[in-house]
Amino acid sequence: MSEISARRRHQRRMQQNGLLAVFIGLVGGFVLVASLIGGISASPFPLFVSLHVPGTSSGWLSFHLGMLMNGMMALVLERTLINRAVSSLKSAMICWGVIIAVWGNGAFYLFSMFASNRGLTSDANVFGPPSLFGYLAYFPAIGGAIGLILAILLLLTAPQKSASSDEGIGC
Repeated sequence: MSEISARRRHQRRMQQNGLLAVFIGLVGGFVLVASLIGGISASPFPLFVSLHVPGTSSGWLSFHLGMLMNGMMALVLERTLINRAVSSLKSAMICWGVIIAVWGNGAFYLFSMFASNRGLTSDANVFGPPSLFGYLAYFPAIGGAIGLILAILLLLTAPQKSASSDEGIGC
């Protein structure tokens, strides 16, 4: 496989994950509304179905906004990758670092609202003792943070593509 097609595959993968994160963030907005009003409403029609949504409204707000922002981050970084001269290996590292960050953050937003220690550490902290939800929040978030830091460092140190690049700008 050529360097160009490998980079394009990585860009497409980042786009797909970014768009999926935005979609999930939008769905999370409906869960947030159900959490706030205690059910599902078909307003303006007189239909309301009571529903207990586990978690907290503030947790669902974080999930909703966080996933929207993660999706936008992946899309912005994919556009940045297009303008950088990187090998297919570095492109893959950037791609997977961003994807791991998107879904690691998503796991954090989701599971931290059920964790007694808010998923901020792998052990007890001022908020409470460790738990399975705390581990499910903490470890993916740490993996995502490390992956994103590495991806950003690779993008920061990658040279800008020249105007005569064989790929040009765009998909």
